[in-house]
Amino acid sequence: MSVYSMFMMLGGMALPAVFGVIVFSEQATDFKIIGMIVLVVSLVLSARDKQSEIKSKSIGIFYLLCLLAFTLNGTNSVLSNIQGKGWAEGANNMVWGMEVTDLYDFMVWTRLFTVLLAAITFCIVMFVSKKEVRAQSFVSVKKIFKKQPILAAVLYTTISVCGFVCQQICTPHIDASALYPITTGGTVVLSAIYGRFLYKEKTSWFMWMCIGLTALATVFFMFGGMFPTTWFAGLFS
Repeated sequence: MSVYSMFMMLGGMALPAVFGVIVFSEQATDFKIIGMIVLVVSLVLSARDKQSEIKSKSIGIFYLLCLLAFTLNGTNSVLSNIQGKGWAEGANNMVWGMEVTDLYDFMVWTRLFTVLLAAITFCIVMFVSKKEVRAQSFVSVKKIFKKQPILAAVLYTTISVCGFVCQQICTPHIDASALYPITTGGTVVLSAIYGRFLYKEKTSWFMWMCIGLTALATVFFMFGGMFPTTWFAGLFS
């Protein structure tokens, strides 16, 4: 869980930050540059930490899945950022000459498509799986409609939607190169803690070091939004 969250969240931090600087001409401050360097170091170290635990035949799949988690979540954050830019004061719900969807319409449609794609994926997995796997999967589906899973789903949905609304409200007012690293940095740390105490995962000291680097990078991005110094960043321009 910690490795999965590490790559997924680092993508959600790094890609919107780079996109904001390159496409929306956001200021590449000293602290943002340092934060990005720390993120890259954390990403490389976290990949190498699990390499010894994986069979040589599976190492290619491992890196592919890491890349997908990084890229897809990062792209999702980029698209959310583009959508949010249309709600900025004076933007008139327009980005690059195209009209953006209202916030609540956007939320409804994205969640509906999520349900649809999840259903399609489930059907495909059932079609290609063995008979005993399908039987076990249908047993698991029946358990979804019990009281505890429903309450957990409602709680998760409430927190997730509230967090997304707050993030989208902030999008027009805070640079993507600062907002997304700040909002996702805590997820990396909390996921590792939950994995350790709820799922009894044995997180190595090496992985804790990577998580610490991610938390440090988050702090740098926060300072990058408050103290826009550009001496170090100027070396990269």
